[in-house]
Amino acid sequence: VLVECRATDTDCASDRQGRGTHLAAAAAGRIYGVAKAAKLHAMKLLDHTLDQAPSSRLLRALDWLLCQGKRPAVVSLSLSAKGQHHSLTGMMNAVVKQNITVVAAAGSGCDFWPANVPSVIAVDASDFVDESDKHQ
Repeated sequence: VLVECRATDTDCASDRQGRGTHLAAAAAGRIYGVAKAAKLHAMKLLDHTLDQAPSSRLLRALDWLLCQGKRPAVVSLSLSAKGQHHSLTGMMNAVVKQNITVVAAAGSGCDFWPANVPSVIAVDASDFVDESDKHQ
């Protein structure tokens, strides 16, 4: 079930895993964010009891974004799955075709979705000597 949170409901999309909050701060934090004036809208895929979400939930969230999401938009995905996922790749390409930028965690190599989708910008963490951070 997709739930659209009210802007005043600070618990609706609360981030108990911390990934989304970390990425949001890097992207649009008031002090250190790359785009300090950006306005963020949370789309939460995991509830507080899950570390995984079914692909159908991501498909519904991306469909909602295409149909009702604010523009301009950037999708930041801190998730990965091994292998090819054709329905998800098709939806990801549809999102990009609508001029929505998609950025995703690189995962553990080029065989991880969505980083292996050519239309997606894949990012990786680096350590203090600019080598791939193996602790992710």
